[in-house]
Amino acid sequence: MGTIKWMQWLVCTREGRDNVTDILFFSIYFLLPFCWWVITARQKESFFAWIGLKKITPEKSLKVLVVFTVVITYLSPKYLTPLFMPPGLTVQSQYGGMGLAALPSILLFGLKTGFPEEFFYRGFLLKRLQNKFGFDTGNLIQAVIFALPHGLPLILISNTLWFPAIMCFLLSGFSAWLYGYISEKSSGGSIIPAILLHGLGNVAVSLLNAFNLI
Repeated sequence: MGTIKWMQWLVCTREGRDNVTDILFFSIYFLLPFCWWVITARQKESFFAWIGLKKITPEKSLKVLVVFTVVITYLSPKYLTPLFMPPGLTVQSQYGGMGLAALPSILLFGLKTGFPEEFFYRGFLLKRLQNKFGFDTGNLIQAVIFALPHGLPLILISNTLWFPAIMCFLLSGFSAWLYGYISEKSSGGSIIPAILLHGLGNVAVSLLNAFNLI
């Protein structure tokens, strides 16, 4: 494939745009933290410990927070989100009514969100901000940064979606704050519980949509 045709394929086809998105996604979420570790912390600790992929040291609050997160993950899309979000605008709604046929795509969706987002936001970003500003401020900042790309696109779609955008920002920001608290205050700095909760939560909500249960 010639250079011009290759560039046209990247820009003009859905498959090409998806490849560009995946490359940017990988570069930001994985390469940036790794390069940061190489430059600043390679001599001090292993990459996995630095990013939070380590043994869980559970606190008493972990079980309570896990149950709370699971309940919120179910109740929010079933009862809260429909109050402000127009039908079909959530990512999980794309699987509506597809049944088991959607399972491979749903599992991939859970993997592509749970691990990379926790790896970057709670593993890389929160830990760096926490070192600089303390946990409370650092967790709030990472939650805001996480929430922006979840709410802002709705405003870009239509200037009539301000309220859904604000609500989406608040809900995703609260989730990010909660995952940060679970990682740093209830799991001894391990991001593994947050990865599981985030990824499996997205899978569960998508399956509920697939079988028209919400």
